[in-house]
Amino acid sequence: MGNMFDMSLLEYAEVGDMAGVKAHVAKGGDVNKRDFYKNTALHRAACMGYADIASFLVEHGADVNAQAKDGWTPLHLASRWGRIDVLRVLVNANADKHMTTDDGRTAGELLKVGLNSAQTKEAIALLDYRPHAERKLSAAAESEGNGGGLSFISCMSL
Repeated sequence: MGNMFDMSLLEYAEVGDMAGVKAHVAKGGDVNKRDFYKNTALHRAACMGYADIASFLVEHGADVNAQAKDGWTPLHLASRWGRIDVLRVLVNANADKHMTTDDGRTAGELLKVGLNSAQTKEAIALLDYRPHAERKLSAAAESEGNGGGLSFISCMSL
């Protein structure tokens, strides 16, 4: 039952069920448990935009710099999908803004195109992002929609 219990924590984080997350943590659920792709509950909350769950997980010891199989951290996901509230939580928890994905991109380079100008300015400031002339946003990031109605699977598909 231990593995199913921990997977439920990831699933509750993915669907934004704070009561479920709290119940599993209260019963000793591992906040750093990983799925097959090495994602944690914090990855799932960051991807889906649940800042309250991200904050709770961080307060209970979630690793803000945990890297999935592709090198993506929760900060990369929050940046990529324009989850500004989650960005605030992660940066305030000292997430490493300079970590790179396996293909060499920082969270700043993954900033979601389409954030309104105030959000873009705040995200750039939060991430201390200074674009490099030789680096450009990926074509996928430039052509992506607003991310509404995503599942975690589609959130992770780039």
